[in-house]
Amino acid sequence: MNVSDVLKKRVFDATEKRERDIILLAQELIKRNTVTDPPSGNEKEGQEVVIKYLENIVDDLDVFEPTQVNGLNDHEGYYPGWDYKNRPNVVGVRKGKDNSKGNSIILNGHIDVVSPGNLEYWDYDPFGGEVDNNRIYGRGSSDMKGPIAGIIMAIQILKDLNIELNGDVIIESVVNEELGGYNGTLSCILKGYEADLAVVAEPTQLRICPGQKGGQVYKIKTIGEGAHIARWWKGKSSLELAFMIKKLLSRYQRKRQKETENNILFGDKELFPLSAFVDDIYYLKAGDKNIMGTPSETEMELWFDVLPGEDLHKKLKEFENYLKEETEKNAFFETNSLKIERGEMREFYPTFMDLEHPGLNELKKSYIRANGVDPIVCGFESACEGMMFNKWSKTPAVIFGPGNIELAHRANEYIEIEELKEFIKTMTIMLLSWCGFEKDD
Repeated sequence: MNVSDVLKKRVFDATEKRERDIILLAQELIKRNTVTDPPSGNEKEGQEVVIKYLENIVDDLDVFEPTQVNGLNDHEGYYPGWDYKNRPNVVGVRKGKDNSKGNSIILNGHIDVVSPGNLEYWDYDPFGGEVDNNRIYGRGSSDMKGPIAGIIMAIQILKDLNIELNGDVIIESVVNEELGGYNGTLSCILKGYEADLAVVAEPTQLRICPGQKGGQVYKIKTIGEGAHIARWWKGKSSLELAFMIKKLLSRYQRKRQKETENNILFGDKELFPLSAFVDDIYYLKAGDKNIMGTPSETEMELWFDVLPGEDLHKKLKEFENYLKEETEKNAFFETNSLKIERGEMREFYPTFMDLEHPGLNELKKSYIRANGVDPIVCGFESACEGMMFNKWSKTPAVIFGPGNIELAHRANEYIEIEELKEFIKTMTIMLLSWCGFEKDD
């Protein structure tokens, strides 16, 4: 359904009028410490804020812990080992007037965040929600409390304008996304929350992402033989063995680049100079400074990308076989000098929705209507809960939200206030267009 210029202006004016409320809601969410701390988490206080706001704009409110949903523990997509006591999902439903005249939609976001890490690297209180230079700072500002605030305020704008949609809108604020949990969204699916389209509001910088990467965490351990530092050459340095693994990763990175450089969602070389990561060690520990000897053990962890359209298990097996075959050729690697394990996280499948889906096309048109330019359409660089929808539900999911993924999981995370307002304007127009409404102008 087309949104007239008059209605578009009303949406824009209402959003600008609500700017202070948008900021206050984002701040209120950021100020709640909702860090995921395996096997538990601390989301309850953040969800209480969500409940307070949703109570005024939805018809039905459902608050439940994931493990209260029948069938969760037995589902193929369930990731075990988590404690969900006092960690509720919050789902609000704004019922449409006539679903036969419009489409339904799920707006999904996770309330949990990662730890702020070493506070010495922060210039702002990670749980302060401080505003500086038209940005809101704090852990989760981009990933993804700012986006949740945007979802809620888009519904508030419709209420301000006294517009009732034809199709249902389902707002999901879920727990346990970080560190590969995803059981929060899975429990919503199993409880029966389905729609014609889902928008997962991860921080995409307002890029429209109909699919996301999958992959696997790998733990690699090289084992050498220690020796006193005075005669280090008598030992066999596990760190030297790790350097050899690093060279093998660099070589495989080039192979993967050739395989994936024309991927339908990650083939734009300006956006993605490297389409699939292999050589991305993010953790390394070698030796013991209290021993002062040749390192006898080195541990490292890395992430291996698998792109939409690729078979996860096939690509992981190819990578593992490559490392096995190459190290067996090398005389420096003897029996038991190398251990390769998959990390203790769930399987992350790369998924994507139908690229001709009418909901995806409607979101593109809504973006143009709101912003006056064509959107960037590409893949989302990280694993996310789009996977849960596209693999295990009837609801196709697109990833679209404000904020920048490169600012997530680091010190001084922030979200641009103007970008957050652009998201609200775009999503409000999308809701009007996709869900339908009775025209009054």
